Amino acid sequence: MAKAKERGGYERERVHLTADAVARAMRLIDEGRVPGRGIEFADTAKDATGLTLRVTKASGTWYLRHRRGTIRLGGTDVMDLQAARIAAARARLDFAAGFDPKFDAEIFERSLGEGTSLPEAVELAYPPVRASPAGANRGGPSARWSVGMARPRRPVP
Repeated sequence: MAKAKERGGYERERVHLTADAVARAMRLIDEGRVPGRGIEFADTAKDATGLTLRVTKASGTWYLRHRRGTIRLGGTDVMDLQAARIAAARARLDFAAGFDPKFDAEIFERSLGEGTSLPEAVELAYPPVRASPAGANRGGPSARWSVGMARPRRPVP
């Protein structure tokens, strides 16, 4: 693991996050060996750009670091690595579309915390966006929100 300078009081390491790497990070908490304020593990996987696991003396939390801001994805007590990668990918899509991903990330974490399966939690938090039929909105945007469609999202501030 390559160590980097501290950022905001947290020691940082860039590492390819795997289930074993996450388990080792959680053992730091269990054994009381978390250095200083805590440590952040930045994932180096190509498909997980910006995914970060922050480990403090009390808990572990998943974050997405993006050029538009840092988003809390959820706690390690309810979200494993696979779920965190899904949440990070969806948050990146929201950012690209101009939406604020915080609301969807909260729904995703809450759903998993209530025992919802991963596929069901994805469906609840990230509903598909359907476009209106062709020509239904002549002269305007190509998609329009209506009853039964995905909820409108807040734009990124």
